[in-house]
Amino acid sequence: MKNALTSLMLAALIAGAGYPAAPARAQTRATERDAHWIHNAGEDRGEHPSEIELSFVEMFGDENDDNFIFYEPRGIASDTGGNIYVLDAKNHRVQVFTPEREFLRSFGRQGQGPGEFQRPGCIDLDSAGNVYIGDPGNARIEVFDPSGTYLRSIRVRATNIVFRIMAGGNILLRNPNLDGGRGLRADHVPLFRLLDPEGNLIREFGQGIFFTQHPYTTGGNRSLMTTDSDDNAYMAFLFQNRICKYSPTGEHIFSADRPVPQEKLLNRELDTYTTLNTGLAVDSEDRIWVVSYTRKWERDEIIHRSYINGQEQISGDRSLTETDMFAIQVFSPEGVLLQTIPLTHYCDDLAIIGDTVYILDRDRLGQFYVYRITDE
Repeated sequence: MKNALTSLMLAALIAGAGYPAAPARAQTRATERDAHWIHNAGEDRGEHPSEIELSFVEMFGDENDDNFIFYEPRGIASDTGGNIYVLDAKNHRVQVFTPEREFLRSFGRQGQGPGEFQRPGCIDLDSAGNVYIGDPGNARIEVFDPSGTYLRSIRVRATNIVFRIMAGGNILLRNPNLDGGRGLRADHVPLFRLLDPEGNLIREFGQGIFFTQHPYTTGGNRSLMTTDSDDNAYMAFLFQNRICKYSPTGEHIFSADRPVPQEKLLNRELDTYTTLNTGLAVDSEDRIWVVSYTRKWERDEIIHRSYINGQEQISGDRSLTETDMFAIQVFSPEGVLLQTIPLTHYCDDLAIIGDTVYILDRDRLGQFYVYRITDE
């Protein structure tokens, strides 16, 4: 960041209740401002505190087996039978495994035709086992049957397509305009779009923040999203100290914050943001899991990716796999911070399937750390 105004804005977002303080030139006519807020003043509190333990099971991914080589995987999901689907993005394919992570089949390839991927980035399944792949490179969500046979496409124009499939086949989409900035104004920054199975808009809901200065509305509202088994929707913001929960009908249930050290705001040496969150999931008990940063990046920890003459160039120490930089914060279904679980490795995303947690190291290993959840 290049000016003090930007730092003040982000400081207000991170340290406060999620909204910038005047005179930061951020307009906040948000209808949710006076709604239900959970202020977690201290860690590990709650009427029914949890004692969650994670037991390491194995690494998922193997550079010596073609069926297990993941090249920048972008998502993991499961069907009702527990079979696991990995979106192997840079290999332009979906890899399917048994619940015990034994290889079953693969489908997809690079291209622009039906059933082909250009830049896949999100995966989910419906109750019938059909597989949905967000492919912004081809401006669509592609749908496959459980065997991997192409069924149809849903047109979605977005820089990033982030979605979940709801009961009945409706599609909950993170508002693409949060990336593109089109149609946003001070009193209209919808966080979600609900689409029918054909891609037609049913409604928008959720209220973001409208910024007139850097990081602007598109940057300040960058977020992670997920849903639970009851189709409640969740959002965790990258640069706001705010975790939101909405009902399937779009009602704002709560927003929660928690203490965040002020020094996490900005890495002045590198002149970069330090994001708050890098993973979001909900377990079978409807507890909310958020992977948060515990400190700023150091220079030797950063992996850089660039393209020269169409060829990807990767720089940085990819052998550095251990760190104290991340922790999981577990919140109750009501937004109360229950527990903090430190991690000892990098995390680019996480997913929870049954009682198993998959933590992705995308940039270094291209593999998942697999943990089993146990409750005391």
